[in-house]
Amino acid sequence: MKLRTGLVLAVVLVLGLAGCSGVSPFSSDVSPPNGFNESGITDAETAADQHMAALSKHDNYTQTMNFTSTESEGKINLSVQVDEANERANMDGRIEGEGEELLSVELYQDENMTYEKTDMPLFGTVYNTSEEPFSSFRENQTNDTDMDQWLANSSFEEGDTVTRDDETLYRYNATDVDEPDAFTNTSGVSNGSIDSFNATLLVDEEGIVRSFEFDIAYTADGETEETMGELRVTDVDSTTVNEPDWLEEAETAAQNDTNPFAGSNTSFSIAA
Repeated sequence: MKLRTGLVLAVVLVLGLAGCSGVSPFSSDVSPPNGFNESGITDAETAADQHMAALSKHDNYTQTMNFTSTESEGKINLSVQVDEANERANMDGRIEGEGEELLSVELYQDENMTYEKTDMPLFGTVYNTSEEPFSSFRENQTNDTDMDQWLANSSFEEGDTVTRDDETLYRYNATDVDEPDAFTNTSGVSNGSIDSFNATLLVDEEGIVRSFEFDIAYTADGETEETMGELRVTDVDSTTVNEPDWLEEAETAAQNDTNPFAGSNTSFSIAA
């Protein structure tokens, strides 16, 4: 299932005198990670790859993505917990439209087996199991396709550093967008129809994108629409992946071959 969305956040310009005088906003002992420099993104694909590579070196982490759009009152909420050390993971994804839940999917991956619980108004609760390598599951559920597009199409300004929980983070802000389609679920949105765009990116010294928030307001078919969203990486090395309470039902359904969607693999992606 592929949905394209976009979002917006207020931009905070904190260059002050350093920015005006041409002095680097970074201290002399600070060096931005691969794909970044003091002025912003040097290579979006490299930055996205660095994010995934750095995450894979940690034992575990949580990644969340939340989106809202005034079009059809749409909402997408995704949460993925990954345990690299024990090769286990789970995902919880929910899609809403016009105030009603349209789809709910829970996935659990362990020992190269993916277990799925899907709730849909039409079919009720459906269980599924499929063989899948842990690396494939992790890549599908934490894919960097969306991030690559967002970073490539945000016109970031000169950055600075902030300290959060005793950790140095690089902060970049954007108030302009290159390709609006990367942030909206409406095709054909042009730069001339954009009313406002704001984004804030926080990346750590390893290159892990700790948060990316954006908000885009635009005009489509004579109506003003707005899409907002965020991606966050939290609980690095402190995430626990628990076995779901519906696992037995999924295993039983697989043995009885009662699933009309048996063999399918579900993943969520925001970008098309």
